[in-house]
Amino acid sequence: MKLCEVLNAGVPFEVAPTIDDVEDFLRKNLGLTEFRRMSSKTIAVLTPNERTAVLKNIIAILPGAKYDPNGSHIGRALYSGFTIYVKPTPGTVSNRVQQGTLAQDSVVKCLRNVLGDRLQVLSVASTGATSSQGACDVLITIDGKRTYQLEVKSSKAGLGAVITLYDRTVSRTKPIAEIDQYVAAITGKKNDTLAKYVDRQRKKDQTQGYPGDVGVTNVSGKVTQLRIDRTHPNMANVYELVKQHFQANGDDYLVVHVSDTEIEFFRVDEKQPPITKDLNDPLPLPAFIELRTYGSARPGKNGIDGRMRIAVKIRL
Repeated sequence: MKLCEVLNAGVPFEVAPTIDDVEDFLRKNLGLTEFRRMSSKTIAVLTPNERTAVLKNIIAILPGAKYDPNGSHIGRALYSGFTIYVKPTPGTVSNRVQQGTLAQDSVVKCLRNVLGDRLQVLSVASTGATSSQGACDVLITIDGKRTYQLEVKSSKAGLGAVITLYDRTVSRTKPIAEIDQYVAAITGKKNDTLAKYVDRQRKKDQTQGYPGDVGVTNVSGKVTQLRIDRTHPNMANVYELVKQHFQANGDDYLVVHVSDTEIEFFRVDEKQPPITKDLNDPLPLPAFIELRTYGSARPGKNGIDGRMRIAVKIRL
């Protein structure tokens, strides 16, 4: 029996499904038509629709499928040895951009309900680029006196999902001091750097490394295990680097938008009074902080030229 026939019959399959079986089943039962095979065990479903909803439908319809918050800001599905991502159809507006814009509008509306005419919105940045690398998301002033800069992140999967704070493009010849500081804080090795860490990992696994390194087949490069949990004694140092990043960017709050009725405001710089006494929660110590590769870097003069995007991610 085909996978779709077995699943529709509600009985367990005797033969492990193939990647063709999984695609055929999703095509027949969810009407999904576009797929990109990232490897023999990894599928990207391409859709112009709201990706979180599509991912939930995939998990709901595949018996035994599990949600994994890693690998993408909306997470991914794990099913029978396969990893399934949901990505925007090329040529459509990124859901990240759409969700970011909606989140910013929702945050402004929430503040206006609280502050009324006391609130003046000075600017709302476009989310076409990562705001933490340029203009702030939302800039407001209260009573024309106090100005606040808000970094807004959309997390429709909830506060328990992995949130990408920002990313940087690095290479062996052009390291980023901020990323090297994270590596040193996570490993606990003074003067450690990303390049040093990668080369130590390559002695164990040649598939890890920068794009262009011998044995590295992933165009994004590959770096693993650069993660620190809340209970680790070095977490306080890494947590401080996260706050320093926001402070250097001029941010006063990290705002996590889950829905129009669930918006969390976390203070990342306590130099001035909170917006209101109810918006006074500090950024909590995350469950974990990690560095991960994050898509492909923009090509240099010689193609990828060994450049790799590294994202700083947290789970609150």
